[in-house]
Amino acid sequence: MAADEELQFDRVVSNTAAGDAKGAPAVTCVACRRAIDSSYFHVNGKVTCASCRGAIESAVAAPTDIGSFLQSLALGILAAIAGAVLYFAILFYAHIQLSLLTIAQGYMVGWAIRRGNGNRGGLRYQVMAVVLTYWSVALAYLPLYVNVRESGLNPLLLAATALELPVLEIAHEGVSAILTVIIIGIGLYYAWHTTAGPKLTVTGPYRVGGNSTNTAI
Repeated sequence: MAADEELQFDRVVSNTAAGDAKGAPAVTCVACRRAIDSSYFHVNGKVTCASCRGAIESAVAAPTDIGSFLQSLALGILAAIAGAVLYFAILFYAHIQLSLLTIAQGYMVGWAIRRGNGNRGGLRYQVMAVVLTYWSVALAYLPLYVNVRESGLNPLLLAATALELPVLEIAHEGVSAILTVIIIGIGLYYAWHTTAGPKLTVTGPYRVGGNSTNTAI
């Protein structure tokens, strides 16, 4: 098959030899490669049969089981802690504040969450990624504000209540905090974007050789 023919997936493939005796056009599903003789759909511009349309929607849908959610949450927390340790190590030992690391934290958390749910996304996982990325940034500042050993407080309790620390750090920086706010925002965006589910545009059903009903999903 020629290269230009392989790209013709977004239109109906007509083949009178594969049609009926009257020469009706045959429509081929790009997913299962089977001829369609009744009705079909367009999924992101690609011709698909009703069965494959349902399979594609199921494959990209965000998992709803509690197991996938908890696994994503556990991996996301581990990635958030790892990102916080990396951030603090550079901040404390190199004496430089690399806010750009927030972007890396967002990507790390988002990647870990997707690994936990079978590389799928969705709104609940996007919210999880944003919260954990912000928490990761807060954890990086925690040792700078609180001496855990001298405070006598439970480290887990401190970690859970550290969400205000980025705000305090930004207030301490003054005017120069504008760049920090922007970079933290970019990091949160990366977390949100990384865990987004694929966008599907489904239109149809279309009747083979006839008029169509166009419905976007």
